[in-house]
Amino acid sequence: MCNRSRSVFNGQRLNRENIEKAMDLIGTAFTPLSDARSGTEFRTTVAKNLLLKFWNDTKYIMQA
Repeated sequence: MCNRSRSVFNGQRLNRENIEKAMDLIGTAFTPLSDARSGTEFRTTVAKNLLLKFWNDTKYIMQA
């Protein structure tokens, strides 16, 4: 995770609102490679979705 996205979580709860803020920052701070296998837009979307999936898969563990 990039430092700007990570800063969204400093002292904050891991919740959907903060995940979405971090996803927006990934869209501006993350510059993936574009090659024959996939383009920049696709890889950016995947990075955002992986962060959302992490939150979704762990949100109940974090609440405990």
